[in-house]
Amino acid sequence: LGTPWADGTAAISQCAINPEETFVYRFVVDK
Repeated sequence: LGTPWADGTAAISQCAINPEETFVYRFVVDK
């Protein structure tokens, strides 16, 4: 938590996702 790693433009704050790859966001939602 608290990092921009997976929250931005490819090659700036996260790695690019190539066409043959997938990227899954996993998170827990509390009430």
